[in-house]
Amino acid sequence: MAMEWKSYRVHAHDEITRIGCGHRTVLARVGRKWVRVKSRVDPSRWAQRVHINIWNKIVTKELPND
Repeated sequence: MAMEWKSYRVHAHDEITRIGCGHRTVLARVGRKWVRVKSRVDPSRWAQRVHINIWNKIVTKELPND
């Protein structure tokens, strides 16, 4: 089963430096151990890898895909 990009709302401090801090809407591919996160504003940029434990602390909710 391939992972797909989904939209999420997160509240980050300094965990995802390529995207920034505060309340953000991001695209993410959630795996078993790692999460690839990238900005919805410029999705062509490289994704940043975040450990699943950190992801579970910063994610607030999953958004429906448009």
